[in-house]
Amino acid sequence: MLTTIQISKAEDRFITRLKKLLGLSSKKAVVMAGVQNLWLEHLKQTKAQRLQKAALSVQKESAEVHHEFSSKAFGLTHWDED
Repeated sequence: MLTTIQISKAEDRFITRLKKLLGLSSKKAVVMAGVQNLWLEHLKQTKAQRLQKAALSVQKESAEVHHEFSSKAFGLTHWDED
């Protein structure tokens, strides 16, 4: 299946210039390189969002554990065996 994309003359000149500068074989190669870079950027953003979500989850759980043990530690330091 072939698809035609309508582009302006300025866009065509820009793609042609990139083709020459990057030494790519065709205008399609220029477009596909751009699409691949956009896909990689999307993957990086998705990974960063997952890591941020995981970090917030760990931080919340850590704070809960810290709160639980800090009160117990305070009780132990002020406990008198006698």
